[in-house]
Amino acid sequence: MPTDELDNVAVDKKNIIWISSISNLTRFDFDSTRWKNYNRTNSPVIFPRKLSFDNEGNKWIAEADQGFLFMKDDIITQIPVTDQ
Repeated sequence: MPTDELDNVAVDKKNIIWISSISNLTRFDFDSTRWKNYNRTNSPVIFPRKLSFDNEGNKWIAEADQGFLFMKDDIITQIPVTDQ
């Protein structure tokens, strides 16, 4: 784990643990016993706060003041929130 300050912990349908912290999104896969970190150096993840999963297993990540991220098959798409 890159930090000990956790904001949100969730488990998806594949039994993968997802952890958001101040500047990282981290996953732990029990089957492979591997950790993977997503942060601003390797993805669009900047300030992840809350995690949610839809019925198809996609991940939705709310970011502090940055909008949302949508993750499908390990591909992350940024969805900015704009004032209108």
